[in-house]
Amino acid sequence: DDLGLAVVVGESMAGTTALILAVIAVGVVLAAAERSADPASGPRLDPGHNREAALFAIAAAATFAVGLVLAGRLGAQGVPPAWVMLASRTVGLTVIVIPLVLLRRFRLTRRAVPLVIISGLLEVFGGGVYVVAATHDVAISAVVSSQFAALAAIGGYFLFGERLQRLQLVGVVVIAAGVTALAALQV
Repeated sequence: DDLGLAVVVGESMAGTTALILAVIAVGVVLAAAERSADPASGPRLDPGHNREAALFAIAAAATFAVGLVLAGRLGAQGVPPAWVMLASRTVGLTVIVIPLVLLRRFRLTRRAVPLVIISGLLEVFGGGVYVVAATHDVAISAVVSSQFAALAAIGGYFLFGERLQRLQLVGVVVIAAGVTALAALQV
């Protein structure tokens, strides 16, 4: 996770801060958790497929964590956020988009174009804000920014009528309590 990785690369913090960040991390896991569908509501995925999905999710989370910590460290060393974001977008373009275009598998509907542009702009802006925040404390920035799981769950509920499970609601409450405690500790 981001907290452990930040500490491994030399970030120091008080024990209370580490404990609160760990609580927030637990809340993020709970907010992102989803129990299997009710058997009466439709077919369930086989356990092998669930295991494969979990392994891909762990690999993605580890990659994302390394990227966050590296972006934060670059910002802390004085690299402007624009350069950090340019580098990450260039990698995404060359590793994902160009091969899809060359293989003629790149599909983008006219209806999706505005959403792709808006999401790209918001991601670059959010990444830049993260780099600035991480210049002060990589571990805190990484854990607090990982709240996107809770925000995505809440956004899905309000914007798309998704149902939040009790476990996810508990996670959102744990995150809110942890962030409040962290903010009170930093004052």
